[in-house]
Amino acid sequence: LAAAVESVATRVRQDHPDSRITVTCPGDVTVVGIDELQRGLYELVENSVVHADESATVAVTVDPREESVAVTVEDDGPGIPENERPILTGEADIEPLSHGSGLGLWLVYHIVRLSDGVVTYADGTPTGSVVTVELPRADADSERDGDSQNR
Repeated sequence: LAAAVESVATRVRQDHPDSRITVTCPGDVTVVGIDELQRGLYELVENSVVHADESATVAVTVDPREESVAVTVEDDGPGIPENERPILTGEADIEPLSHGSGLGLWLVYHIVRLSDGVVTYADGTPTGSVVTVELPRADADSERDGDSQNR
């Protein structure tokens, strides 16, 4: 997971050099996820930077737990619009006439869901978003489906 998260941060830093992106991740954490998992993480970090009014500050933190790993993307931007939050957490589908800019959030939700994970959202303090992706640890269950890949 460390390599995937660092790769995402490096790519977003290159595309948005005025933004400040920090990563806190133990080097030995492995999760179960589909090949597109890195793309989903990229969408979250990129979303944080693109929607910031000025240069964004984004913190990506990886927290290993007993059976899962939480990847938190926290920013100081305006936050995800209230009508788009249910798209990210899977509480609503994108509608053809009302999806707004939530297509990337929809993609994140489905990538995480297909990786047997969950996405949660919270408002940042005093502003911004706190999006947490919780994924199964690869070493927590070695009996997982062969379609998943360790990251």
